[in-house]
Amino acid sequence: MTLSTLLVSIVAAIAYVNAPTGMMCDMIERNGVEYAKGYGATVCSSRPTFSWELPASDKRGVKQVAYRILVSTDPSILYSNHTDVWDSGKVMSDQSVAVPFGGNTPLEPKTTYYWRVKVWTQSGPSEWSEFRFFRTAAKLDVDYSHYPLELTSQRPVSTKKIARNRYLCDFGKDAFAQPLLLLKSKKDAKLTVRLGEKLDSIGFIDQYPGGTIRFGQYYVKVSRGRSYLAVNIPHDARNAKNADKPNPAGDPPILMPDYIGEVFPFRYMDIEGIKPENIERQVVNYPFNDNASSFSCSDKVLKDVWDFCKYSIKATSFTGLYVDGDRERIPYEADALINQLCHYSVDKEFTMARRTADFLLDHSTWPTEWQLQMPLMAWNDLLYTGDMRFCEEHYDLLAAKCLTDLRNADGLISTVGTVTPELCAKLNYKGPDPIHDIVDWPRVGAFGPFGEDDSYDMVAVNTVVNAWHYRSLTAMSHIASALGKDDDAARFSALAQQTAGSINSLLYDAAAGAYRDGIGSEHHALHASLFPLAFGIVPEELVGQVAGFVKGKGMACSVYAAQFLLEGLFDAGEDEYAISLMTSKSDRSWYNMMREGSTITMEAWGQKYKPNQDWNHAWGAAPANIVARKMLGIEPIEPGFGAVRIKPQVGKVKSGTGIVPTIRGQIKIEWSTTLGRKHFTISIPAGMDAEIWLPGKSEPVRTGSGTYSF
Repeated sequence: MTLSTLLVSIVAAIAYVNAPTGMMCDMIERNGVEYAKGYGATVCSSRPTFSWELPASDKRGVKQVAYRILVSTDPSILYSNHTDVWDSGKVMSDQSVAVPFGGNTPLEPKTTYYWRVKVWTQSGPSEWSEFRFFRTAAKLDVDYSHYPLELTSQRPVSTKKIARNRYLCDFGKDAFAQPLLLLKSKKDAKLTVRLGEKLDSIGFIDQYPGGTIRFGQYYVKVSRGRSYLAVNIPHDARNAKNADKPNPAGDPPILMPDYIGEVFPFRYMDIEGIKPENIERQVVNYPFNDNASSFSCSDKVLKDVWDFCKYSIKATSFTGLYVDGDRERIPYEADALINQLCHYSVDKEFTMARRTADFLLDHSTWPTEWQLQMPLMAWNDLLYTGDMRFCEEHYDLLAAKCLTDLRNADGLISTVGTVTPELCAKLNYKGPDPIHDIVDWPRVGAFGPFGEDDSYDMVAVNTVVNAWHYRSLTAMSHIASALGKDDDAARFSALAQQTAGSINSLLYDAAAGAYRDGIGSEHHALHASLFPLAFGIVPEELVGQVAGFVKGKGMACSVYAAQFLLEGLFDAGEDEYAISLMTSKSDRSWYNMMREGSTITMEAWGQKYKPNQDWNHAWGAAPANIVARKMLGIEPIEPGFGAVRIKPQVGKVKSGTGIVPTIRGQIKIEWSTTLGRKHFTISIPAGMDAEIWLPGKSEPVRTGSGTYSF
């Protein structure tokens, strides 16, 4: 550690009163921390952005009116409020997120910089913040800023002898990890190490668990004496260097970096041959702040489901990008969207979502509606961070992902049509099969054998695909408006309205109170109605009918579609029913995933619904974001959480507390029930406006920051 770094560390330990906190450079908050094998976070932009949380205050309605940022290569210069890199001067602005670096020259690569910030509110100036520092990457402006992967040592929660010189260790939860043993042997010996995610009926690790639930067995030579032994995990052909199942665009799986090595998902370790003195596993994941969010309530099942889903987001971050699970380890748009919303809801972390979205823009997957989700991912990035750069850099490609080239005269797109070279170029498509990958019918996995009772008619003009077309157009309209492209915003909005109008006029069946699967079909699958309901396509006067139809189908959808089923139900005011689905103990439930033995959300509701599934699929973690966004009702309505809508819909859950992270600070909601009436206490961080929609009220309460009781 250099003298300058030591100085900063000492200064950072001092308690700063009335000073900005939560400082982030280019969305990186935990700078100066060594993660795996000495690697630290890297800022990859030569002109990064800066964000901070305003000082905590007992006053309500606190707003920033000005700020001053100092950036230097030497922290000692900052003590006298001078700098050799950039002094923003006192800037009259309420902007406290994604403030762009304004120095005359770009930052240099492989350089350590130090910064601090001071703000002014209505009450006057704050103190200067603590010193923070960041390290720039070796090459700038070729990647998005990010953390390295993190290694954490874990001991088993229990170890028992199951035979002579044979021991079974339970780590409590599944994780992507590497075994580490401290051994003492009187002679050269041979050790057998077994790893697995599931136990068999007699309590040993299941060596034939089925599907792609994992079991591994390794033989290790042990030398005489005392030594640490790290079991070398070999590559698996299906998800590593020799992968024979690349995604449709021909891309291989995401590989583990060399500084980590291969990992294996396991909860249980069976050691045979020598009694170890110490047993650990080195768990690998993207840096994660377990204290950034919390949720507890009077319904134990709901609490357990939320914990289960939150942990799933942390555990499946092991590659540094959102991947579909262990079987393929490939990013897919649909998985990534749910991952993004969940990650935002449980941690103040935005870099993994941004890098994954950037990857997917160059490595699109099938089917049609997967690509249509990219504008929504980009809009979420802007909405939660306030940083416009991703949308600005990829604007044309995001617009192409709306697939307006496939529109018919009625504003609906067809999954049977001509894919031209021009369209492939617009979409940056490089794969071998554009007809299949760009205009294929809806994914069988989402609407077929992933646990549905419902069949779904595969027709050329498809309701689900067109609902996604509408949603992508509305997202692009919001992006264009935020970027000041007003003409584009109006054009995308008009296209979206035409699509919604045609969906309602051509696909809605008034007699059934539901939408047909597509033009030419008289079938009414759950999916054909749940997506229009979730995306706001259903006219207000028909919401009750469509919601009633959806409720009548139950959970007849995949774990992926459950995300949008729950969104639509909450938005239709059906919170009690939506919560009942999250707390259900049926075989189509999150409880069932836990009951079958998984500690990370599954790819499907259970083994009988998808026999080849894996036990570590974050697209099944919807309650992690549904509780925050829909049950607690916390959703940003301005970029960077400048304003938030808080609409708690807690159903019959009598009491609870939730903390949701935002880039401006944590929002906290508590509620209790007395004599049948709900009482809420809501805390909003400084610099944020809120509209609070209370149960039974037709108009919101508009507030600034502070704590309020209702």
